[in-house]
Amino acid sequence: ADYYNNRVLRFNSPFVEDSVADYVWGQLDFAHGECNQGRSYGHPDNKNLCLAALPQVGSTKAGLAIDLNQNLWVADTQNNRVLRFPYNPSIGIPAYEADLVLGQPDFSTANSGNGSNQMNNPGSVRVDADGIVYVLDGMDGYGNHGRLLVFKPPFSNGMVASVVFPGLGEPTGLELDPSGVLWINNSDMGKILQLVDDILVTAINVEPLRTMGGFGIDRDYNILLSGWDPQEVHIFSPPAYNFVSTFLQADGFSFFNKLGPYGMTDPGGLEVTDNQLVIADGARLLFWNNPTLLTNNYPPADGVVGQPDFYTRPRWDPFFSRLRADTHNRLWVVREYDFSTADILAYNLPLVTGAEPIIQISSPIALLGGGT
Repeated sequence: ADYYNNRVLRFNSPFVEDSVADYVWGQLDFAHGECNQGRSYGHPDNKNLCLAALPQVGSTKAGLAIDLNQNLWVADTQNNRVLRFPYNPSIGIPAYEADLVLGQPDFSTANSGNGSNQMNNPGSVRVDADGIVYVLDGMDGYGNHGRLLVFKPPFSNGMVASVVFPGLGEPTGLELDPSGVLWINNSDMGKILQLVDDILVTAINVEPLRTMGGFGIDRDYNILLSGWDPQEVHIFSPPAYNFVSTFLQADGFSFFNKLGPYGMTDPGGLEVTDNQLVIADGARLLFWNNPTLLTNNYPPADGVVGQPDFYTRPRWDPFFSRLRADTHNRLWVVREYDFSTADILAYNLPLVTGAEPIIQISSPIALLGGGT
């Protein structure tokens, strides 16, 4: 699911040679990404999607599933519905038009609601071997509308859910294990739930680990949870599902991953001088020499300022933001401690790795004529 482009992409051979998407659902072509194909919020049909919430509204969650019959199911979050795109054997892929809608009475309605035949920002969907559809609903960013909806065949547009499990806060995701048992990462409440005999039970208590990211189950029934604060994947193994190890571990608790000289975490400023390109990237400044010779081949940065090397990435250090070069070969930089306190620093140009500021003006800054 390509959240901000309101579409679903398919890559036929992503792990071999396919770096360009082969098919798209929710948009007429690969060049567009508007909500409901440009008709905006509240105006859906059976061909379009609206996944991305309005700025500062809702949460960034959307999901899809492929069932055993190769039908594509999409949690169409902002349209408050789940769509089924039926597999079309004549073209070898799911059709571009949905043939079933859950959560709405028809394809042109997008009302939100908490009834058993309604949805309010569904964010995840799974279909088991018996064709039963599980939907995590209530992904609206408030953290208290989460629920699990269960739809059993035969299906019809706008049908009432067979079972509803309310009171889930705002879970992150759900998954089926190799035996077809449903698991839920009820992240807001710090628990992993399991659906056993139509009853949700707590299988793992993960509250101290803040596992608020992705969620998966491997063929050996290990539970893999990505952590928010820890910036790593936690592994819980059967039968007791104790926390046994970590995978893709970051520097340490509360530290972001190392991105080196190629990647950026939070670029907040950019300046181009005669001989350097400088980018404020969180707690460091990255610079590239001879910017007129740069190409689109992703060259690594030539140097770093503000950190001892390219791979040190503290999470809560002051962060660089706006940059401006003057006519005296100085780079002026705003370094913020929070949203109300900042320093103004000046560096000699051109920058060199490990450079220290030659001028530092600290808050509160005196103003000409008095005051701060």
